Parts: sequence; structure tokens; C-alpha cells
Amino acid sequence: MSRTRTLAARLGLTRGRTGFVVAAGVTLLGGAAVVVASMFNDEDEPEAEPASEPEPAGEPEPEPGETPEPEDGEDSDTDGPDDVPTGDGPWWQGLLTKSIGRRVRVKDYAALPADDPRLATFTFQSAPKQLHGQVIEPLTQLLKAAKAAGFVLGVSSGHRVRRWATYDDYAKEMIAKYGSLAEGKKWVAWDSPHFTGLAVDLAGAGIWPTSKDILKDGKVVHEGAAKQKETPAYKWLLANAYKYGANFYAPEPWHLEFILPKSLF
Repeated sequence: MSRTRTLAARLGLTRGRTGFVVAAGVTLLGGAAVVVASMFNDEDEPEAEPASEPEPAGEPEPEPGETPEPEDGEDSDTDGPDDVPTGDGPWWQGLLTKSIGRRVRVKDYAALPADDPRLATFTFQSAPKQLHGQVIEPLTQLLKAAKAAGFVLGVSSGHRVRRWATYDDYAKEMIAKYGSLAEGKKWVAWDSPHFTGLAVDLAGAGIWPTSKDILKDGKVVHEGAAKQKETPAYKWLLANAYKYGANFYAPEPWHLEFILPKSLF
């Protein structure tokens, strides 16, 4: 066997018309390896298709100092969603008057299991995510309007499954991981709005689910919440999200909750 073929075998390459080719972009021509530069920089921020989340049961939990998960009902101006839609148009039309205020509470709706028939798949500018079926249309319309305004956004996280059978199980895990239940509740919610299928985390156009800057090789690849709130994309969303039945969780410029009337849940 020639030295070229021996090297190719060690690298796991396959023979092509012009030499040996590997999927990573390495081509052997006359025994010399030529590295083909990648078309995209690894640090590019995804816009049209944010990185997909793991399975809901394995949803990564934020560590202290990073991104706390909102407990349902925090930072709420009202006691819950309206009981009935307003007007004759879509349920979200005329429902809200601002983009921060109301919150989705699990007690007002329900924590949906993964196989609940009310869940539907959302794919617009995103890897597939499960959301409550009533959220698909207003969220699609919101992201289309954002795109028309110059901001390409997708969904990085949607419905999540509560993985604890009982509150005691949740408390034990929080104590084991964070030292106390009180500290654990700051980072992992027992009643997360994501459990209802009515909450989403956005990504793109300078928006990313992180409270603090994310660094790669010493460079900031995603800015934290404070700087995200200064982006044109967030300012546009803040001025328009309510028109589509959505409110922000104030500390997190990536987290939207759709205030669906309870009668439609």
C-alpha cells in the first residue's frame, strides 16, 4: 500500500476523483493534505435557525451566575389571563396594551406532558419546537413582522416537561445541587411557564438566552441581558410583542410568554 493510502486509511478518508476526501474538508492531493477553509465562522450567531435545545426532560439547567429560570407569576401586574378573547378577530388582537406586565402561571393553565394533543410543532426560522397550538400563528406573525423590520429571530426553546414527579423530588434535587431549596429556586423553577407551552426563548439579531456575556477564545459571542436590552431588535420587540398577545419576562429580553385566554387553553 502506498504512503498516501496508508495515511488516508489512518485518517478515515475516502477516495474521490481528485484524491482522498474527508467530510471535515481535508483533501489529499499527491500525498499532501490541503485544508479547505470553512464557509462559516464558528462564532457566527444563528439567526434563521437557532441551535436546537436538548430533549425537554434533559433541558440544561443554568448554573449560578448565568441564567436563572423564571418562576411562573413573578413580576406580574395582574392575577392572570383574561377569561375570554376580546373582539371578533384573533384571540391576541387588542388583548394587551404593553409588552411587559402579565405573566403565564402554571396554576392558571396546566403543565402539559410531552404527548399532550394541544401541543404542535413550530418550525418558522427555527429548528422544530413544541408549543401550544394557539401560539403558533401569533408567534409566526410576530417573527415575520420582525423580519420585515430587519430582525431575523427564531425560537431556541419552547415547551418543556416537568421532570419531577413530586415537589419533594424537586426540593431534594435543589438541595443536592445548590445547597438549599431557596438557592435552587433562584435557578430552576418548579412551575416554569415553559411547562404550559405558552413560553418561548428567542435567539438571533443580538438576542440570546444568557444573563451574562458568553465568551469564546476570549471574545464575546453572545452579550448578556443588560446589553441585549440595548439592541434594536429588543427595542422593536418591546414596542410590538404585545400586539401578538405576548409579554416579556422583564429580566430576560429573550423570554416571551403568550397570555392566552384560559377558555382557549
